Amino acid sequence: MLEDAAKECERVMELDPHDPSVPGCAVTFVEIGHLDRAMDFIHSNPPNDFSKGVEVEVLFRKNRPADALRMIPDTKDSGRELIEACLQKQPARKIAELTKYYDAIALAALDPEPAYFQAGWDSFCGQNEAALAVLRKVVERGYCAFPAVDRDPMLTGLRREPAFTAVRAAAIECQNKFLSERAKH
Repeated sequence: MLEDAAKECERVMELDPHDPSVPGCAVTFVEIGHLDRAMDFIHSNPPNDFSKGVEVEVLFRKNRPADALRMIPDTKDSGRELIEACLQKQPARKIAELTKYYDAIALAALDPEPAYFQAGWDSFCGQNEAALAVLRKVVERGYCAFPAVDRDPMLTGLRREPAFTAVRAAAIECQNKFLSERAKH
């Protein structure tokens, strides 16, 4: 329902571009691949941790990981350690351990959306098996992620994996189930 969400976000932006909820719409535009428009929503209000986090995702998708890294806070659970390890091409064992650690944090959240984005970081780091496992869990938890999984540049490497087809099919099924339930009401 990303296109519908984008239309609603545009309407909110028209009505009150400084409404504190407006930066949340940036996520929608990241997922449909309209990265410059996502930045408009991010910059509609003073920066905060959420808007900075979404800007990091935009920078990754614009193939600017070093710029994204500069924006990631240097705190224990920010993910910075993982991205540094990947950019510095540290040993695969260390990257795998960090991936497992950050995947657990993302999957522990009640909202599956952070885990969707974590799967992108896993893929960026070449941890395709972990990324697919996280995406599977995200979809199982009702975050349908379709058509985002087809468009997201962070998942490009995953789309070549045979197991991606099953995750994509599950995401489509998730969305169809949602649409069916919505039609009943």
